[in-house]
Amino acid sequence: MSVLTNILTHNKITTLLVFISLITISYCYTPDEIEIFQFQLDLTKKYGSKMDIYKFLKLDTITADGSKFDIQKLTRKQIIKQVRKLSTKYHPDKNKKYLKLYERINIAKEILLNEENKKTYDYYLKSARGFPKYNYKKGGFYHSLEGKKQLNGIYLILFVVLIIFPILHFLYLKSDLMGRRMKLSQFS
Repeated sequence: MSVLTNILTHNKITTLLVFISLITISYCYTPDEIEIFQFQLDLTKKYGSKMDIYKFLKLDTITADGSKFDIQKLTRKQIIKQVRKLSTKYHPDKNKKYLKLYERINIAKEILLNEENKKTYDYYLKSARGFPKYNYKKGGFYHSLEGKKQLNGIYLILFVVLIIFPILHFLYLKSDLMGRRMKLSQFS
């Protein structure tokens, strides 16, 4: 009976540690999100803080009935049509100085034509917090905590993995050792 209890306790601890590690991993940004953030950072550095993909591709002026621009009503067909128009106008074969602009147009097209990436971009665009900032010293994107100390996601993960997990593991091993000593003392 005690062996079964010991196994169940061990499995609970292991399950808890796996669950905590999954939570910390889910806190990280995906490679697609990082690409979106880098592109947005590039746009804002080059064209100003109010620039977004829709303004960059001049999609914010397209409305079929002359009504106010709405991201949700923007169709795939409209995106492709506008990208082709801009690609033709700014093709690097016409002028070599348009090479970087042409690359940006293609990246913007890839983001908007991929449904998941578009949802992610729209989420951060509409979010009150906006897009994450980039910290060159720490080497990653982070969200500011509005006047509080800024916490980079990677540091939180490292803290949990390198500090919390070993402490939990130590406490588990210590309690397991004490339990075994108590069992041994019963036999003597």
